[in-house]
Amino acid sequence: MPAGSRLVSAFGAYTSSSRHREKNFILTSDGAERAEIIGRRPFGDRREANRSDVLDNLTRNFARQPEKESALNLMDRAAGLRRGTVRATQSSLQSLEANAAAPTLPERLVLRRIIKMLEERLPGLAARLCRQGKTIGELAYLGRAIAQRIAEIARWRASKIPDAKEYLQQVVKSPSLRRQNSEIDKQNERRGRKR
Repeated sequence: MPAGSRLVSAFGAYTSSSRHREKNFILTSDGAERAEIIGRRPFGDRREANRSDVLDNLTRNFARQPEKESALNLMDRAAGLRRGTVRATQSSLQSLEANAAAPTLPERLVLRRIIKMLEERLPGLAARLCRQGKTIGELAYLGRAIAQRIAEIARWRASKIPDAKEYLQQVVKSPSLRRQNSEIDKQNERRGRKR
């Protein structure tokens, strides 16, 4: 191999090396192998390629097994690339969304100030809430007592006056209603005189 082993794959190496009956020799260009090794190294790497590097390069080249692309393999590769692209896009967007949702430095500072202020004022607020809760409880108790008293009065009146017609007649005959009616009649008379 005067141009080196870079053009030989595992298939060619196997075919050419397996046709012997007694002995087999592989001849290659030492300069071409060393040039290939140096060409693969990073720019500025000044190490010299030694004998073990040359043997490693031969082994690497002889181990390559390039596959012929069929239409199905090509479609499978394209589908795999698409899935990988979708996953990579989703993961990058998730990290961007997480960063966007995270509070910024000024927001965090404001939040810390609010938390500190609440921690300072929380005991006083808790005591106030306790007092207001007691007051609300007392009001609820009084409201229940008033509702019970109103219900008792309504039951007492219902027991005294069984018929609604009688109740209305008694209301009409009551002295306070008569006074109101006489005052209304006087007001009507005054208005009639003014006309």
